[in-house]
Amino acid sequence: MSLLTPEKIERNFQAIKTSSMKKTFIIVFVLLVSVISLNAQLAEWTKMKELKFVEIRTTSDKGLVAFFLGPDLNQISTDISGWSLNGKQPVKIDKWATPNWSGIDFGYEHHIYLTMKDPFVQGKKYQLKTPYGEFSFKFNTKEIICESIKTNQSAYSALSKVRYANFSIWTGTGGGSKIEGELPSYEVFQIKSGKSVTKGSLTVLGENKNSGDFVYRMDLSKVPEGGPYFLEVKGYGRSYPFGVGGVFSEKLSYISFRGLLHERCGIEEKLPYFDHNIREVCHPTVYVTNSPSREAKITISPSDPIIKTVGGYHDAGDADRRDHHMIAPMVLLTYYDMFPKDFTDKQFNLPDIFDKDYKPIGQGNGIPDIIDEAAWGTLIFEILQDKNGGVRSGTERNGYPVMNTADSLGLDRDTDQYGTFRISKPSTTLAAGLFAHLARELKPFNKERSAELQKRAELAWAFAGDSASIPHKLYYYIQYYLLTGNEESHRQIILLAPEAARYETTHQDNPRSVPNGRLILGIHFFSYLLQNERPKDPGVVKIFEDVIRKAADRRVAELNANPWPNGTSAPNRWWGSQTAQGQYADPILMQWRLTGEQKYIDAASQLMDYNQGLNPMGKCFMTGSGFDRTMDPLHQDSYPMKAKGWGPAPGIQVFGPGNIAQLNKPIPSMIPDIKTLPAQRQWMDNRKNVSGSEFTIPESLSYPSVVYTILSGGVAWDRKTDPYANVK
Repeated sequence: MSLLTPEKIERNFQAIKTSSMKKTFIIVFVLLVSVISLNAQLAEWTKMKELKFVEIRTTSDKGLVAFFLGPDLNQISTDISGWSLNGKQPVKIDKWATPNWSGIDFGYEHHIYLTMKDPFVQGKKYQLKTPYGEFSFKFNTKEIICESIKTNQSAYSALSKVRYANFSIWTGTGGGSKIEGELPSYEVFQIKSGKSVTKGSLTVLGENKNSGDFVYRMDLSKVPEGGPYFLEVKGYGRSYPFGVGGVFSEKLSYISFRGLLHERCGIEEKLPYFDHNIREVCHPTVYVTNSPSREAKITISPSDPIIKTVGGYHDAGDADRRDHHMIAPMVLLTYYDMFPKDFTDKQFNLPDIFDKDYKPIGQGNGIPDIIDEAAWGTLIFEILQDKNGGVRSGTERNGYPVMNTADSLGLDRDTDQYGTFRISKPSTTLAAGLFAHLARELKPFNKERSAELQKRAELAWAFAGDSASIPHKLYYYIQYYLLTGNEESHRQIILLAPEAARYETTHQDNPRSVPNGRLILGIHFFSYLLQNERPKDPGVVKIFEDVIRKAADRRVAELNANPWPNGTSAPNRWWGSQTAQGQYADPILMQWRLTGEQKYIDAASQLMDYNQGLNPMGKCFMTGSGFDRTMDPLHQDSYPMKAKGWGPAPGIQVFGPGNIAQLNKPIPSMIPDIKTLPAQRQWMDNRKNVSGSEFTIPESLSYPSVVYTILSGGVAWDRKTDPYANVK
């Protein structure tokens, strides 16, 4: 059985009668209070048992790092008298202590930075004496990790001719510093063979206030496709392993795309479509209410009817489904328009065949996975469409699911009552365009389903089209024209086309504003340029192509003006703006699709390196990727996964640094205080850092899910071949 329609779901669901609801409402309330009380008891964090020495690292040719894990923030003394290296005391000691909840127990990672008077000697044996024991090591720059080397730890794109690593020294309380004396040389080696593949010397980029460091660069453009490799800076140390293209990019594409799968609502998360048996079905029913759209607030009456729901996504650490989640299927479908050959069926191990209760029973329905995922994201809004055509703007509960400890329950245990929002005209007009878009993509595969979606689009537009914002009109008329050839829609496109000029200045704005019509993104209009089945107006084509080129060139210029490939010099614009490189790459990839110019795919690739470790912190801000990776996202289903030793759900890209607007109490402390750090270092890997460790469907997951696939060339990853297996 293929994808269920809302009508089929409704036919298989027996509504709960109002009379029985009244009898159980008080009982449910009492049980809910009990659950909250129980959850409060679970809120005590289990701490690491003792201080543990992990390893020796470096920051420079004179900078040593003693790396510890332990239960307390202030348990390591930096009194110089207690530290020595081969009997010599350091010139100074600095520290960076930051939360670490990578496993079951909570604690802190302690980076103790010792600055020595003399450079380290290759091959020499050293004895480090600390107040917490003595540790011996042989200094070998091919083996010792240098924290100052920042690479893409997952996969550089082989499509790009521009690849590099950055180098920046930062020592916590000691801040950033320049390299003393002559700039060192570097060399890249293939790990398996030990063969050298390229070499060179560091070049100066300069000081960067947003990251609080002085930045140098190492050219990796001559590193061939393959790997894994490591980069050695002579006299300093080595990088984490990295790869270029091939199976490395394929794995990254797989992980990033499936971030949306892990956010699906109304589906069980079990083998073989997930790596583990994670949880049962969540949120199977909602009350139908006329509450206005508000976060974490809904008004439910015992007499409100109940319907069964499936489809859509949880919004980050919350379990609400909101109208701005429509951005996900809009992005997926637009990128399928752009690069159809890069997406196939059974590419991402998605379930796409279900039984009557929506239990996954197979895969291989002949439809590309990217369309299946878009259909899942759209389905909830079909269910929320009333007979009059109006679409409710989502589902919500009062308050948030409790953030528990490693003993947390998954979202299948979130038994609070959820209700629908009331019908919203902006939600309806945006859904009309989405229904038409999905109908067009599904038409070659399932004409019956396509026709149903077309009717939904027409019904929604008839209900609210007159009130639609300009971006919604542009999206609907383009998709409906491409679907049907309707000439009146084409005339409207010609009239509205000049409004697309707004894209140049709004393409970097917070995408969750799409439902209210405040901004225009490429997903609103780019499909028009790609199709050849319908006549295209030359004037419209010129307007669209001009604004895409202007936006793309702005992004390339800002990328080239900054030492770090973050794509923005204003990191605090909105939650997640510091890690929104997928969105920033959008006009660049569109321009590459139109022109094939190498500089655009080069720029897009550089932007996407940032979240994989090529950033000032050297952190991979996507779970499941890289070596120094995010381990404690604000994500309910990840907590029981961590408790079982599986780690967090992979493919979750967090908001990242640059915004500390919401640090929920009790928030762990840092040394130095997080509030005193430069913007690109204001981050801790902890769920209480809501504005840094949470994420959302529009800001965080939608664009990376497709961009990394484009950068991989669209080849499916053979999950039996992990390129980093047994690699240190």
